[in-house]
Amino acid sequence: MCSPITILVVCGILSHLTAANVVPRTQVHEIDGIPKEIPVDITPFKKIGSKYYFIEESVRLNWFNADHKCRQLGGHLLHLESEEEHEAIKQHLNVFHYWTDITDLGQSGNYVSTTTGLNATFLNWHPNQPDNQGGKEHCVHMWDINLLMNDLDCSYALRFVCETNSPRTVSVVVW
Repeated sequence: MCSPITILVVCGILSHLTAANVVPRTQVHEIDGIPKEIPVDITPFKKIGSKYYFIEESVRLNWFNADHKCRQLGGHLLHLESEEEHEAIKQHLNVFHYWTDITDLGQSGNYVSTTTGLNATFLNWHPNQPDNQGGKEHCVHMWDINLLMNDLDCSYALRFVCETNSPRTVSVVVW
């Protein structure tokens, strides 16, 4: 397994070769994902479909703290882009409440993904939602048997799902 120290050693060797006017030949390859033969620990994330998720079942946080926790882990709150992705993640969730990355805190009724900064493109609302009940519901969560979306007061402590980008594998061949 290649550690950060290994990478530094390789870079050091290349630097010394270059300083000695020896020009090594290199070739760089990039691929999406992680090859199966390379043991990489992606804990706490697990691959579901083509993406990586961390499902927090034991700790409940308000929307702001859940977002912060996901960012600490190198990800972001769940950002659903399609019905297919919604169906895939649903198979791994219990029938509870889970925060998503969608909010209308910037402008009431304008639902934005905090992951992209753009208007949310996949909104699978529960019937009669969103309703901004009491004028205080500005964060979106999934709930009920179908895990449909609902607007809710951001201060409620709920379970959450973090998502991270698919890793890329980079290999460098030097000769």
